[in-house]
Amino acid sequence: MRKQITFTGFLILIFLTACKPKPSAGNNTIIKVQIEKMQFSPENLEVKKGDTVEWQNNDLTPHTVTSSIFGDSGSLQSGESWQHIFPETGEFPYNCTFHPNMKGTIVVK
Repeated sequence: MRKQITFTGFLILIFLTACKPKPSAGNNTIIKVQIEKMQFSPENLEVKKGDTVEWQNNDLTPHTVTSSIFGDSGSLQSGESWQHIFPETGEFPYNCTFHPNMKGTIVVK
């Protein structure tokens, strides 16, 4: 009888562990920003805390996503992309290092 109770308790523990939600860095929403025709589209974007923004370079020339607040993508060649998770609220301006007139802002609510 005691072995049966121990085994049943073990099975319940396994079940509860398997059903426990996995921790995540965000809410798994990926919002895309296109880099085309020498501009970020959309230029200004509002997202939720924990969202991921992905920049996709669809231009023929390399670009960067550069911010003094959240970092730098490095050079993105045509067809390459870069992602950043926004864990905090705030306003996050960025630009392309190669083309300073290319600017954007991410607003995290």
